[in-house]
Amino acid sequence: MNKLLILIAAFLLTIQFSNAQTTTGTQNLGFYFGFNSNRSDHVYINPADFSRQTYVTRYTNLNFGPTYNYFIASNLDIGATLTYSHSLINYSGFVNGIEKQANSDVGGTVFIRKYFLYENKIGFRTGPYLGYDRGTQKTTNVPSPSIYDENSITNNYSAGLRLDLVYYPLKHIGFAATLANLSYNNYKSNNTMQGSNSGYNLNLNLVTSGVQLSAFLIF
Repeated sequence: MNKLLILIAAFLLTIQFSNAQTTTGTQNLGFYFGFNSNRSDHVYINPADFSRQTYVTRYTNLNFGPTYNYFIASNLDIGATLTYSHSLINYSGFVNGIEKQANSDVGGTVFIRKYFLYENKIGFRTGPYLGYDRGTQKTTNVPSPSIYDENSITNNYSAGLRLDLVYYPLKHIGFAATLANLSYNNYKSNNTMQGSNSGYNLNLNLVTSGVQLSAFLIF
């Protein structure tokens, strides 16, 4: 949460007086960048002898891509985003078990968003989106190589609602930061060890352990 407050404060402290370009017919071409990381500490108790074993999970994620949007009415736009994402999960403290998981995803979204701005300079935008991505996952076990190493391919269809903070420091430049994302995902995967499986999940993500930033040109 502290990172989020610092991010909002940075936007507010650098305000320059300019008009946000959110009128009908305006186009935006931009690029976004996201980074997330967290650490979790765990304790495993062996049910056979009640011995305790500690291990640590470290998660990092990097995602980026281009985005385009067009204002069909004042403070209302439609657009699309392409995305590439790579994440890595490292486990330390295992005697035997999973050592790491590497994930890569390529996909895109289409969206419609409503803007709520203060003096046409800073505010929020929110709206629904639809997305698709195709991901690959590689799981490495210890000792390596292991017969339990596995690979999987997943096709994921998503729909959701996103909330962004928006700031226009100059007439032709804007910035945005994602604050929250409510998403529904329907997926189907094919795994070398477990075969095919499918399912769905509902997630609410608050951006508190990283940043999701985008910058765009207005023309």
